[in-house]
Amino acid sequence: HAEPEPNWMSQAGVSYDRGNDVFRGSLIQVVKLAMRAVQDLGWKIDQVNENLGLVNFTTGMSWGSWSGVSGTLNIDEDGSGGFKVTGTGKQNLSGGQLIAFNIGNEAQGKAQKAISRMKELAA
Repeated sequence: HAEPEPNWMSQAGVSYDRGNDVFRGSLIQVVKLAMRAVQDLGWKIDQVNENLGLVNFTTGMSWGSWSGVSGTLNIDEDGSGGFKVTGTGKQNLSGGQLIAFNIGNEAQGKAQKAISRMKELAA
């Protein structure tokens, strides 16, 4: 049988408001949801700052970069009690690699994929 989810993985209390494109809940709940989304995609969480609403992550190997993509999810209050989530990404360089190709803006796409997963996980 499936193990119960640890409490920190619970996204209870966070909802996604499609009309305003915001997540509703506390900042810490939204940060935890972002962490859960990154882990669901099989990526590694590098650093989290719950006070600033930042989640840094690294993906695995990708078409454009042997060492994956580094991304950041930024969670900002929008003034209506909700939180907007935006993401940035960049290709990583490894070893003797001189250039990492950002094919089809892949790095930015990874951040968007994490945000899409957050929307799926939120009620």
